Amino acid sequence: MIYITLIVIKLKIVFTLANLLPPSIKASTKNLIFIFCV
Repeated sequence: MIYITLIVIKLKIVFTLANLLPPSIKASTKNLIFIFCV
């Protein structure tokens, strides 16, 4: 349960940071999100 919660929090942080970035960087951010998931 704790592990799942950490993953959710991590994803929220990543998506929040991604929303702050300009569109040109968002494409490469998707790769970072994929790495975070793995």
